[in-house]
Amino acid sequence: MNAIEQGIVTRKTKSRLEELEEIEERLKFEISVCRVKQPKLTEKHIMFMLSQFQPDSDTPREEYNSNIIECFVNSVHLFDEKLIVTYNLTNEDKELESSVLESISEYTNSNCTGLGGSDLTQSSPFFSRY
Repeated sequence: MNAIEQGIVTRKTKSRLEELEEIEERLKFEISVCRVKQPKLTEKHIMFMLSQFQPDSDTPREEYNSNIIECFVNSVHLFDEKLIVTYNLTNEDKELESSVLESISEYTNSNCTGLGGSDLTQSSPFFSRY
C-alpha cells in the first residue's frame, strides 16, 4: 500500500492488489453465505422445542431439567467475578456480572428453601458434571 501511495506501481504490485481484492470479495461472499445459513428462531420454534421435553409421569424432574439445559446451553464458566454462559442456538456468550449473580443467589436462597436452598445447584445432576 505504501508503494501505491508513493506512486510506485509495478506489475507485481498491481497483481498483488488484484489478488487481495479477489480474496476480499470471496470472503465477503462466504460471510454472506454463513449469515444466510444461521437459523432465525421464532417464539413458535422455541415453544415447539420446549414442548418436546414435556416430561411424562415416569421422568424424574431432575432429568427433565437436565435435558432442557443440555439442549440450550453449550457451556457454563464460573469465575469469582462473573458467570459466562454459551448457548447452543446462537453461539454467543452471555456474561453475568457478580451483582447479578448475587441477586440470583439471594433469590434462590429465599425462594427455594423447600427445594434445598443453595444446595439446589450442588445436588443438580447438571452442575455436578462441571
